[in-house]
Amino acid sequence: MIVTHVSRDEFKRYFANSMYRDNYSSEGLDAIYDSLEAKNGNTFIDIPCIAQDFNEYESLEKVQEDYPDIESLDDLEEQTTTLVCSNGHLIIGEF
Repeated sequence: MIVTHVSRDEFKRYFANSMYRDNYSSEGLDAIYDSLEAKNGNTFIDIPCIAQDFNEYESLEKVQEDYPDIESLDDLEEQTTTLVCSNGHLIIGEF
């Protein structure tokens, strides 16, 4: 495992060159990067860990297909880390 501090562009480039390149949209990666920066003050990258911890969904309805007990965005936010992307997608932490 390699863990290193990266800029936003480096973060996105690491994902683009990894086997996880199709896991997230550009906006999804921005949301994850911003969340990690806000939480940690800087971003250290562990791509497999991030790919395991977060999933991107196109909508709340798509989340509900995997988690039928989720009734609303508020409900989802109470259950797990929830990031709303600029493209309307949702990044959620696994739970």
